Amino acid sequence: MKSWSAGNAIKSRRKALGLSLETIGTQLGVTKSFMSYVESDDRALTEEQAAQLSSILGIPIDLLLLSAGRLPCDVRDAIAINAAEVTASVRQRYEQHAVIYPDHPLQPLPGVTTHKGAKHTPVGIPERVEVSKTTASYRAHSYHTKVPPEAIRPFIRALSMPGDLILDPFSGSGMTGVAALSEGRCAILSDLSPAAVHISRNYTTPCDPKEFERVLQLVADQVEPTMRWLYHPIMQPGQTVEYTTWSDTFQCSECQKSILYWDVVQADGTDAQGLTCPHCDSYVRKSDLLWVSETPVQTHVSAGSNRISVHAPTQDELELIWVGQRDVACIAYSNGYYRRQPFLYSAKPPCPSGSEACNCVYLGRAFERGADVCLYRLCEPGFPPISMECQAAYQCNDRHVIYFLVTL
Repeated sequence: MKSWSAGNAIKSRRKALGLSLETIGTQLGVTKSFMSYVESDDRALTEEQAAQLSSILGIPIDLLLLSAGRLPCDVRDAIAINAAEVTASVRQRYEQHAVIYPDHPLQPLPGVTTHKGAKHTPVGIPERVEVSKTTASYRAHSYHTKVPPEAIRPFIRALSMPGDLILDPFSGSGMTGVAALSEGRCAILSDLSPAAVHISRNYTTPCDPKEFERVLQLVADQVEPTMRWLYHPIMQPGQTVEYTTWSDTFQCSECQKSILYWDVVQADGTDAQGLTCPHCDSYVRKSDLLWVSETPVQTHVSAGSNRISVHAPTQDELELIWVGQRDVACIAYSNGYYRRQPFLYSAKPPCPSGSEACNCVYLGRAFERGADVCLYRLCEPGFPPISMECQAAYQCNDRHVIYFLVTL
């Protein structure tokens, strides 16, 4: 679809009103030649000229200003007041359909195969299947009630033949698809959860490892300053705050003093029903406590390795938290993205030639019902780097892979 052109709109409106270029130029105080350039989108109007032309032709002045690269006054005022929020809104508008899946199979489904003489029985399935939950394929992304693909492979191997089509109508994170691909089968994975489809799609889609590494490095380079700003204490060089443990603070219903729940738990002063106030020694039911706030009580820090040390928050580490709460709103990145399109995706073993083959996985009745579904929603002030990663990934061809990594 051709984009809107102010020049075409001016020309069409002028002719409809029976006005000549010379007449319009005279009223604006410009030459006929200048107006010809304006209608060709080769010259830009000043704000005063746009206001006059809007009055003559009845074209909204905002359209004339935007075509000349000038923002309307209200937008300029909004930018002056809160440029970060305006920028984030614009980015969210353009990034909300960053990953779009088709709503119908792009290729015909393979036919149902009949293997003459083949007998599929559960005899070959071990009585007890024991697998690990530490494999890369399992840990690449979290999902509730997730089954390791290694636990599914014996069933696929015993009950199907290579090249067969495996159906999982409640696929979750797509582990059946991963197992099917590992055994040389095709798979149709279906789930009503758009997040499940998003995860399944990326678990079962081939990508170029070198290109992925290149794109990931670009994203990492872009978010590195923000990561350093929010997670590296200034006076603790070489250290990174991995995460912080927070505790609820309540008000005692007897003495009205604040109770840090963490301290009570550490002193074994609580049970399933209530706790003992450390100030007045009164036993208070948890249902009678008034929640006041939350307080950081432990910081988990790394120093260039996988080893994490735990200690009470230092002043520099607390300062990072206050910086995040105070300044994170200034990061002009969208706070998640939404979509209405139904999900549809598939899994099929790569062809011997190495070319990517695609069948289908149809998911998404929630979208068909018009639901606005959020693949991820970021909390303030907790995840500005994730927002930045998503915005950086939007500029990449393989953006769906990066979104897979930062989907919560």
